Amino acid sequence: MKIIIQAGGKGTRLEGLTRNKPKCLVPVNNLPIIFYAFEKFPNEEFTIIADYKTDVLEKYLAAFADKYNYKIVKVSKKGTSAGIKEAISNFTPDEPFMIMWCDLILSKDFKFPEAEGNYIGISKDFECRWSYIDNKFIKEPSKANGVAGLFIFENKKYLENVPEEGAFVNWLQTQNMSFKRLDLYGSKEIGTLLSYSDNNDNTKPCRPFNSMEFDGDIVIKRGINEQGRKIAIDEIAWYKHVKTLDYKNIPEIYDYEPLKMKRVQGKNIWEYDCLTRSQKCEILKEIIHALNDLHNLEEPKPANLEDVQENYFNKTFDRLSKVKNLIPFAQNEFIKINGQYFRNVFFCKDEIKNRLKAAPPPAFPAYSWGLYVL
Repeated sequence: MKIIIQAGGKGTRLEGLTRNKPKCLVPVNNLPIIFYAFEKFPNEEFTIIADYKTDVLEKYLAAFADKYNYKIVKVSKKGTSAGIKEAISNFTPDEPFMIMWCDLILSKDFKFPEAEGNYIGISKDFECRWSYIDNKFIKEPSKANGVAGLFIFENKKYLENVPEEGAFVNWLQTQNMSFKRLDLYGSKEIGTLLSYSDNNDNTKPCRPFNSMEFDGDIVIKRGINEQGRKIAIDEIAWYKHVKTLDYKNIPEIYDYEPLKMKRVQGKNIWEYDCLTRSQKCEILKEIIHALNDLHNLEEPKPANLEDVQENYFNKTFDRLSKVKNLIPFAQNEFIKINGQYFRNVFFCKDEIKNRLKAAPPPAFPAYSWGLYVL
């Protein structure tokens, strides 16, 4: 199944969220909207229709979507019909394909229908501006019969007369074309600032490699990909070992498979207005003492230059290089921050490397990984 994602338009209903990026890159729970489709269909071939901030989209996907099979069709025409004719031009005459709006996030239970035919996605959990009732497109809002922005076609002959601009649903209304209904229970539309706020939960920590669930005062952590599972093995082993050394400054552990621990209720100390600066400094001192105790549980491990370079230099520059093209001032030799100019690390990379070689740490604390965890 080839998939066309209609990502055109400025996303004005999302207001300031699309000031510097196309709406398909607006993050929902820390994941850009378009990546929900990528992760839902990781082995499919995507064609992305774009017209606004296309350069940003190209740079972002080049940096973070290299494992997905996609191409971008740039268009100058306006409307949801724009780019479709070009997108299907290289499809074979008999292959099915799906068109979906980029602000649609499909549920985990969504599957392609097994039977052949043309299908239309029908909203069940959000209101749409168009309805589909008795094989007719009706321009009236509906939640139970809403046109959700998903269409599956048996082949491209059904769209041989699709216009190069204008509203796609308006055009479908004039065609003698029948669709089977595909109810999209559990799916979401992120088309407006209100729907974005309703579906974007900033209270839940999110990382691309693990998940965190909260059950009252219990936190449950799981690795969700290969990287996350490897990290989880090391993290669990670390907690098990420091517990044998009677170290007290860790959360209470209830289980290890998966890792379940007591939730620490708190925030960064600088977020507490009720604390004076001196009180905050005292808390920081206590944290530092706790880390010193941790690092002195066993003898430090001898450091070697290869590990120092890999952890402090190579990993850092690998990560910086990945996002370099997304940062407007990354090509400047000097960067102005808070009124002062600083050297760009990309212009003094060799100097940093040489300084690191000249002054490596003599040893690593036995439990330096614990600093990352805490």
